[in-house]
Amino acid sequence: MAEQFNLTVNAGSTTEIEFIHKTDPATPKDLTAWTARMQVRPAYNAPSTLMSFDSDGNGLVIDGPQGKVTLTISPSDTNGIPAPAAGRVLYYDLEILNGVGVVYRTFEGELLLRPQITITE
Repeated sequence: MAEQFNLTVNAGSTTEIEFIHKTDPATPKDLTAWTARMQVRPAYNAPSTLMSFDSDGNGLVIDGPQGKVTLTISPSDTNGIPAPAAGRVLYYDLEILNGVGVVYRTFEGELLLRPQITITE
């Protein structure tokens, strides 16, 4: 079962969030050779994504021995999101894949995208 973890992201800013995977409260889950993917949508069943990340060089970095997946959201990731989505709750989930076809949804929740006020031209 996925852990519920709500996020707040400031549009136009770089945001880094660490997701720690553990086998028990004191032991990191070794994610060596695993991959990860994450999508953000305006609703759970929305047909299109607003942001998409993966560990193949697109915003997710895995530190295998530490059980850590670090998400980096760049200003350009949020700048392309239509204005009506900014300032409201979006939804995401993070999945890890073990390399032999098994997928685990490990984190999910709401993502509040706070609108950017200062805009450079």
